[in-house]
Amino acid sequence: MKDTKWGYIDLEGKVVINYQFDEARSFKNGHAIVKFEEYYGIIGKDGKFIVNPQYSQIINDFDKFLVKDAQTENWGWIKINGKMLIRATYSNAYPFNGQNLAPVKIGTKFGYINSGGKININPQYDFALPFNYGIAFVTVNGKIGLINEKGEYICNPQFTDLSNDLFNKLV
Repeated sequence: MKDTKWGYIDLEGKVVINYQFDEARSFKNGHAIVKFEEYYGIIGKDGKFIVNPQYSQIINDFDKFLVKDAQTENWGWIKINGKMLIRATYSNAYPFNGQNLAPVKIGTKFGYINSGGKININPQYDFALPFNYGIAFVTVNGKIGLINEKGEYICNPQFTDLSNDLFNKLV
C-alpha cells in the first residue's frame, strides 16, 4: 500500500503492478479481485482487467466468481473470463465452495441451485449455509437443522445457535 492505493510487488520488493487500487486481494489461480474506485473487478498477473470493475462485490468461488450486481444489488456467478454463468437474480447467495449446490435467497426463503442455475432444493428455509461434505445447516422458524443434498433432513430443526467458529469455517 502506498498513499492509500494498493498494488503488487514481487518477492524482491519490485513493483510489478502499479499502486492504483482501492483494495487488492491475493492472487488465486492467476487472478486477483481488486476494487477500483467504487467497483470490483478481476485482474490477471499482468495487471490488466479480465473483468472490468462493475460489481459491488466479488467472491472467489473456486472455478467461478460470485458477484453482486452494482445496479440491482442481486447476486449471480460469472466465469473466470467474465462471462455470465448464472444471472444475478438472487437477493442473497453464498458460494458453491467446490460443492454441487449453493444456497440462494429467492423471495423471502433460501433454497439451493446447481452450477447451471437450476433450483435443486426449493426455497423453504429462513436461512441456509453452503454444503460441506454433503451436509448443510438450514434454519426454519428460528431452529437450526441439517439437510443432505436431496433436501432431506439429517437432523430436524431443533437447535437455537451455531458456534461462531463453525459458522466462519462454513462461509
